[in-house]
Amino acid sequence: MEKATLGTVIHGTLRSQDLIPAFMETIKILDPDRHLSLIRSVACDDPDLIGTVCHRSGYAIGIDACDDHPWWNSESASYLIGDSVDVLNDHAPAFCYFGAHEGDGSDFGFWPCMDSIEMAVVDREAVQVSDLAEIPQGWIGDTFIVNDHGNLTCGHVDQAGKFHSEWAIV
Repeated sequence: MEKATLGTVIHGTLRSQDLIPAFMETIKILDPDRHLSLIRSVACDDPDLIGTVCHRSGYAIGIDACDDHPWWNSESASYLIGDSVDVLNDHAPAFCYFGAHEGDGSDFGFWPCMDSIEMAVVDREAVQVSDLAEIPQGWIGDTFIVNDHGNLTCGHVDQAGKFHSEWAIV
């Protein structure tokens, strides 16, 4: 399964007219089959909404409704947002989530889940070090490197003792 990269998908809005096209475009890239499934679910609710391009946004997502169409504020649109977030969470990198940024509720994207990282370290399912040289000898598994500047690298150590980075934030 393809994993997303960390960062913003859409920022500065909470309108379904903006969120849905951005979420759907990301799903289309990460998971085309589930993208089609979500489009079909919308078609069941209102077949007139299905087109090839959303002319307002330019996204080729299949939902074609003008900005003031009542569907954008419907229960169906709310469900589509929730279902889209679920799909995007499935594609979040290890120890990350898709949703609003903790510091900005209108910044939707893929972000590290610091609570998950902390719990993995506390539960000894992962180690946290400040340098590769500090990884315990014989360790195999998830590893977090947090340097003195606060940069965080998430990865894993394989059976050969080699560290493989999955993502990093600076």
